[in-house]
Formats: sequence, structure tokens, C-alpha cells
Amino acid sequence: MIRFEGVHKAFGSKKVLNGLDFELKPGSVTGYLGPNGAGKTTSMRILTNALQADQGQVLLDGTPTTELTHEAFKKIGYLPEHTPLYPDLTVWEFLEFSARVRGMSAPATKHRVGELVEPCGLKAVLGQAIATLSKGYRQRVGLAQALLLDPPILVLDEPTTGLDPNQIREILKLIGELGREKTVLLSTHILSHVPTLCDQVLVLNQGHIVFNGTPQAMAERDPDRSRLSLVTAHAPEQFQKLMESCAQVQQVQVETQHRYTLIGSWQNASNVRLLAEFLQKHQIPILELSPEPLSLDRAFHHLTEEVSP
Repeated sequence: MIRFEGVHKAFGSKKVLNGLDFELKPGSVTGYLGPNGAGKTTSMRILTNALQADQGQVLLDGTPTTELTHEAFKKIGYLPEHTPLYPDLTVWEFLEFSARVRGMSAPATKHRVGELVEPCGLKAVLGQAIATLSKGYRQRVGLAQALLLDPPILVLDEPTTGLDPNQIREILKLIGELGREKTVLLSTHILSHVPTLCDQVLVLNQGHIVFNGTPQAMAERDPDRSRLSLVTAHAPEQFQKLMESCAQVQQVQVETQHRYTLIGSWQNASNVRLLAEFLQKHQIPILELSPEPLSLDRAFHHLTEEVSP
């Protein structure tokens, strides 16, 4: 169990974290979202003890991280945004070195690195120098080193930065598989993957958590969720004026000759029913009547544009 309690951090006069409070659910993937400069990387570094908070604390299983032993920190695997690698070493040499400095024996190291080759997709490059690897393979090497001790907690800071779409797909698939058995904190800007990958979402803005909930609950914060798409076979003259006379319609936007966007309180199902009855009364044939899909992008923009407390 990981919990942030009133965590503050400033660099000089610049406040980065302002009383950060949240808890990670065990055995889940938490998407950690926020604009650049929101404080995500700083809070991750505090969690892994690479930085110290100015005020407040981070608890791991009830113990402040500042009081944890080196052994206890083996529960956390950390992949920074810019993975520190030794370019002159081969992939095998680097993983072997990383394991040995963590206290693993030679036989255990050989066995563990062998276990990670397939899931991390490194079999084809084990003997290659890291300097010759693509960005995607370097990220895989960084993820493999984070997994060496099989930690129950993974902290991944922008693991898909600089990857092409195929590489992103592979890395996220692996993270999803890891999330079935580990607690994962995943910082990402790729919102389209959040609904399928994450159980929980945290949105950080100006050092505050401005949203904490499920991906669906975040989508419900889409400010455009009041939009309904209407397609008719034909529309009578003065159609827009007629629709604006409907009590449930606040505004009509003409998209094409037969497609309209109706602004109203469509979260209320009875309003949709009353709208359908209005259309039927005025003999307006309905080819399509559907809510516009909720958008995490619009919800994210709305949440991070709001003024933090």
C-alpha cells in the first residue's frame, strides 16, 4: 500500500507539489496524468526516495519511505523517463550488472535475466551494445532492469516517450500484463490507452490532485457530454427555430443539411424521451439520435484548465 500524505515540494521559490494526497490501490494500474510541469516526475522521485519532500510524507505499507531500509526499497521497481543506461555494455552485461549491484547471486542473476528476456522482447538484442539499440529497445531494457527483483510495485515515468506506434503498443501490452499481479503507477500522456489499461486515474495539476477515480468517471467530466447528434431524412423549413422551441434543447448547431448537434441536459434520460416525442409530434423522421462519445481528452483539458484550490 502506498499513500501520499500532505506532500509539499519546492525548488527555490517555485512550488511544485502543494499538499499532495492520494493512495494507490494494490494490484492495479493507476494512470498518472497531468500537463508538463504539474509535478508528476517530482512526486515519483519522492516516492522512490530519489528526492525528499519539504513537508508531508509517503507511506509504504504504513512506514514512511524516509525510514525504510535499503532492503525494503527492493519492493519498488522504477523506470525514469530518461532511462540511465551504460551504452558500452551489451544488454546482457547491463542487466547482469544491475542485478549484481542489487545483491543477486550469479546463478540467481542468470536465471532472472533469462526469465525477463521473452516478456520484455529482448531475445534478439541480448548481445548488442546498448549504444546501437533503438529507443524502443532501450525502453525495454530499462523496464527489464526495473523488474529484476520482481518488485510488487512498479513506478513508470513516461515509458513510451519517443516510441513509434508499434513499440508503444508492445510496451503497453506488457504493462497491462504486469498490472494483473503488481501495483503500477504509470505516468503517460497517451490518454487513448487509459480506459483499457488503467483501473484508476489520478490527474495532477499545479501540484494538486484535481481528479481521482475510474477512467469512466473521468470521461463523465467531459464538458461536452451535453451534446446529442441528430440525423433526419429531411428537415422542414425553419427547423432550427422549431428545435429551439423544444424545452429540452438549449442550442442547435447545424453540422450539415440533415445532421444537427443539440445542446441540452441529456444526462437525464427523461429529457431524451421528451425530445423524441417532440420530434414525433412534429413529424420529423429520426435516422439517428445518439450522444456524442465522451472524450478523455476534453475531460483532461477541462480538469487541468480549472484553477486548483
